Amino acid sequence: MNLYYVNGQYRNQDELGYLMHDFSCSDYQKMVIEELRESVRKIKTREKEKQEMCELLEEFAKSERAQGRLEGILEGKCEGQREEKISLAVNMTKMGFSLETISQILNCSIDSVKELLSSIKV
Repeated sequence: MNLYYVNGQYRNQDELGYLMHDFSCSDYQKMVIEELRESVRKIKTREKEKQEMCELLEEFAKSERAQGRLEGILEGKCEGQREEKISLAVNMTKMGFSLETISQILNCSIDSVKELLSSIKV
């Protein structure tokens, strides 16, 4: 399984920008992608589809598979955040920033910055 992170604030005039716009729309009528708009319209306006969707989501949320996926997503997110902090700490070190400044920017302790930097060769 591949996990991709996408900036939800992305709003360029391309397919990804339209998708991010549509995912954040609370009013399906303002959605740009016609197929998605139509699917959401059905779910939001037809009582039978609303009920089925609610039941499916509740069932999925209770399943072990969903719990495993959620744990995996959270684990991946934490690892991604750690890797990003490592990358930032390394770059700031190369630029001559002090450990104190790096810790303030990354919002963590100086010991945490030292730990991040020690996890790789600078």
